[in-house]
Amino acid sequence: MLGGFESLITATALQRLLDEDAIVIGRLNCDEFAMGSSNEYSVYGAVRNAADPTRVAGGSSGGSAVAVQADLCGAALGSDTGGSVRQPAAFCGVVGCKPTYGRISRHGLIAYASSFDQIGSLTRTVEEAALLLEIMAGQDNYDATAATQAVPSYSQQLNSGEKRRLAYYREALYNEGLDSDLQAQMLALIAQLRKEGHTVDEITFPDMECMIPTYYVLTAAEASSNLSRYDGTHYGYRTPLADSLEQLYRNSRSEGFGREVQRRIMLGTFVLSSGYYDAFFTKAQKVRRLIADTTLDALRRYDFCCRLPLPMWLLVWVK
Repeated sequence: MLGGFESLITATALQRLLDEDAIVIGRLNCDEFAMGSSNEYSVYGAVRNAADPTRVAGGSSGGSAVAVQADLCGAALGSDTGGSVRQPAAFCGVVGCKPTYGRISRHGLIAYASSFDQIGSLTRTVEEAALLLEIMAGQDNYDATAATQAVPSYSQQLNSGEKRRLAYYREALYNEGLDSDLQAQMLALIAQLRKEGHTVDEITFPDMECMIPTYYVLTAAEASSNLSRYDGTHYGYRTPLADSLEQLYRNSRSEGFGREVQRRIMLGTFVLSSGYYDAFFTKAQKVRRLIADTTLDALRRYDFCCRLPLPMWLLVWVK
């Protein structure tokens, strides 16, 4: 859909890295419009895991994760809506950082779901992730959703030596769908943390099964709105086969968007329709609030909270 399009601006996050003499060496593959979790929904083909090409790299920022994994670059950027930085980082054995919403300006980021999207980094170490966040974060006059709070010196706060309070969710760690090897590794990590003097508690998250449906309803709704601008008349792909304005819209979007993007647009249009808005979109917004409240309550009591929601990714919330 964006073939041949050249941006008129430089994203704020990228510009701040360039201002610190970062060297950009190339662009990387991702799922189309960041819609996917395996990096197989790309017009350029699938991304393969550098450790084992028979396995996926995770997505949507799979190319970024593999580039760091394969030592093609020192660090890479990606976008994260529902795991698109953290999940490929986990699959490829690198460090993925999705900051709090608004911590990094979204100016220059192509929107998928505006209330979820965030620019993140993929690096080899936590120290590198902290340094990149420190550089990219901060208020931006081009993005009204960017946080106005001062940016801490993240890179100087990593090795305090303090004993931490951590929590994990029982519903995730003991879910029957969780891979047994992954569960064993997590239990070993918990034991190691306790041995080092940290407090690790088991807590519950009763609404965990609602997370994935809520995510798909809300993000698809926002995607159907955000992607309506790609209609064949403004910029990007335009069909050569159209005899009317309606046919121009229909053919451009049918030919320019891949199947997965089309599915999510249709789902979003459906949940926003007058007959189903309250039944799906409004209800999902309420559930999202409950999920956020549960998470914030845990972070008031702990420094870190971990969950491994089905089907795929590890999320770590840091206070």
